[in-house]
Amino acid sequence: MRSTATYRFWVRGQSGGWWGSSCAGGSGGTAAPQPCPGRRRVHSRDPCLCQMSELSHPRSIPTAFEVALVPDPSDAAPYTPGLLRHGLRVLRQQAGFIAVALAYLIAGYIVTRLYDQNVRLGLYNGTHAVIYLNFALAWIGFVVVRALLRERPDHPLRFAWQVLIERCLSPRRLVHAAPAFVLLPAVISMTTAIKRMIPVVQPFAWDPILAEVDRWLHGGVAPWEWLQPIVGYPSVTVAISIIYSLPWFVLVLLMQFWHTFTLDRRRLRFLITYVLCWAVQGNVIATALSSAGPIYYGRLFSGPDPFAPLVEYLSSVAQTHVLPSYLAQEYLWNSYQQDFLRLGSGISAMPSLHIAMGLLLVLSTWHLHRAVRVATLSFLIVLQIGAVHLGWHYAIDGYVALILTGTLWWGVGRCLDTHRRRGARAPDAGGRSPSQSPVAT
Repeated sequence: MRSTATYRFWVRGQSGGWWGSSCAGGSGGTAAPQPCPGRRRVHSRDPCLCQMSELSHPRSIPTAFEVALVPDPSDAAPYTPGLLRHGLRVLRQQAGFIAVALAYLIAGYIVTRLYDQNVRLGLYNGTHAVIYLNFALAWIGFVVVRALLRERPDHPLRFAWQVLIERCLSPRRLVHAAPAFVLLPAVISMTTAIKRMIPVVQPFAWDPILAEVDRWLHGGVAPWEWLQPIVGYPSVTVAISIIYSLPWFVLVLLMQFWHTFTLDRRRLRFLITYVLCWAVQGNVIATALSSAGPIYYGRLFSGPDPFAPLVEYLSSVAQTHVLPSYLAQEYLWNSYQQDFLRLGSGISAMPSLHIAMGLLLVLSTWHLHRAVRVATLSFLIVLQIGAVHLGWHYAIDGYVALILTGTLWWGVGRCLDTHRRRGARAPDAGGRSPSQSPVAT
């Protein structure tokens, strides 16, 4: 009798963690065994024995292991749950991210109501829609063209349509992306609303302290004074300002888009850390250490302005060049004076979310090619230099952001690993743990 269920090949190492791939076999029960390429999902209608020599692992194949053949729930067989049940499974899988995002939105709404501040959760919907559409078109085009070049089908249009529906716009992928697609724009909108009310809750007071800490950390000299002889040239300043503004904005939204739609399980670590960075660093710590930044020092505090020479230099460059950072700083200052909620409004220096997002870019792409690691690290260094040179931040703002973001990334990773280990030991739908499934060694 022919089997109709898809089976997945699992290996459990000495540490107890399960990893594996689907088996590649024939359509009948007597099909010859086929090797399983490591971590490659290949569906089969029959259980089959797979050769351990064909398996690959990021580090090494464990010396002691057990093998289990368990039904693959992702196959479109009659026993596979429908789209509704798939949606419920997605909610369970992404429960941590959904819980963190909703908790932040609820807490943020309560705080804004207590201080009688406006909040618009759809503030960034239009921006996200336009940018997501452009990213989606580019991604779909890349996937379809790559598939056409690889397969060279006899009917290209029919094949392209099949690739589009099955790989890019499948209902399961869209359901998988729905929680992040809905929640992330709302999270960014809430962050802006709370950031704008920081001076109401805690007036700017930490700038003098942070400026002194900066001098103490850098041998009694302000960091911008160290940098000025090196990068204090109009052309260099303009280049740094452009990199600090547009590429950062595009890359942050690209990270957000990719981790919304990718099926890579690493996405949950990014999504939870992403929300926590905006919530914890962008709101909680930013309010506790309320500061405006060097560019606004002279406008907010009486007495000598230690950053006056830097502000004068940036102003002179803006007179003769298009300086994106200077335009953005004036935009934020006008929003602050008018107490108006709009895109990107709100002033805060400590900690630097620019640096936090830069490090998150490095961490989330670290598993890729070495060239990507070099590029993202270089970008992070330019961000740190630009944050100080352009007057946005004290150097300590970036250092604190690096520590906090690294800690959040590590902590979220540990929590997810613990959850996966517990899930691997949990019984399946038939009441058996993976080790109790049919075993072959």
